[in-house]
Amino acid sequence: MLAEPYIPPATTTPHVDYTRREIAFGRRGVPKLIEQLSGPVDGKHLALTTLCDTLHDPRNVALALGSGVVEELLRGLADKDVERRRKSIECLLVLSGHAIGREAILGEGSRELSRLFEDQDTTVRLFVYEIYAQISASVGGTEKLLSFNPPRGSSPLVAALLARLPQESLLHQPHILKTLYNLIRFQKTSEVVNQLLIAKPTLLDILVPSLPQLSCREVGVGILNVLAVFGQYKETKAPILAAGVVEKVVAHLSHRCVEIRGAAAGCLMALTIDVEAKRILARDEAVLKRLVQLLEEKDETLVLNVVRVVTNVSEDYRGRFGLHGGLRQLEKLHNSPNSQLANAARRAVEVITWRP
Repeated sequence: MLAEPYIPPATTTPHVDYTRREIAFGRRGVPKLIEQLSGPVDGKHLALTTLCDTLHDPRNVALALGSGVVEELLRGLADKDVERRRKSIECLLVLSGHAIGREAILGEGSRELSRLFEDQDTTVRLFVYEIYAQISASVGGTEKLLSFNPPRGSSPLVAALLARLPQESLLHQPHILKTLYNLIRFQKTSEVVNQLLIAKPTLLDILVPSLPQLSCREVGVGILNVLAVFGQYKETKAPILAAGVVEKVVAHLSHRCVEIRGAAAGCLMALTIDVEAKRILARDEAVLKRLVQLLEEKDETLVLNVVRVVTNVSEDYRGRFGLHGGLRQLEKLHNSPNSQLANAARRAVEVITWRP
């Protein structure tokens, strides 16, 4: 006797036709959908699905915000039904793509969103991390995120994100890393850096073991970008050198992925501002030879970062002599249509050819 076919459990509300969408005419359409969010359960999912599609039109965003859509969506985040939670957070994600939407979410929902870090559904957590990455992409958004007190029983935002990073999948990690990158980059004091240094485990404890193998492009670039901004503070220079970050990042100058090679060069550009980091590269002939080879690459972002690394390392006399063989390639870059690259190449030549 044949086994009965497996029928997966329903994830939508029964007896509701999700292919039919009746929207009120004109400017009444969006407010009517928002009213339905507080109505009967059977109509909530259909209203959320329709609202999510409607909000993709920028003309409807201001109208929805004026009708109290954020408050209704935040209430939907506490819904026991996973599909309604997904749609509620997806609507908030669409709103976070607009400046006025981010302002509304910051004013009312930052603390509520942080509760969803522990949500059982991976899609809900993914959308939450994307929203935080969107909000933190500006100085004002970062300041407001750092000024909020966490909910009772929760960790501060930086500590909470750091704790979730090793537990999440490769799909979630790029958004967490982007948020941490923005928080470090836009902070006005060393508050975020200090939190990352005293956390258990610290930022370096989590990221450094991942450096030898960066298989995922988005995660690899995210880790290298975070280390680049993290290493610019005086409090972090000694821990970074002690953890061997410079030597591990150098290995990725030969990575098969051009984006990771470019991010590795950008990370070294930031780290070699420190004298000790300069010496590490200047003493390694293989690294100096590799830097000269990378000047022949076609990717302008990669070449620009390499030129700046060359300039930094050439401030050490051993680096100056070791990189002398790259003068011909640097002089070719003087004629680059990219003025930023051409100016950086001229500066590199000046440093290499300088003699006391």
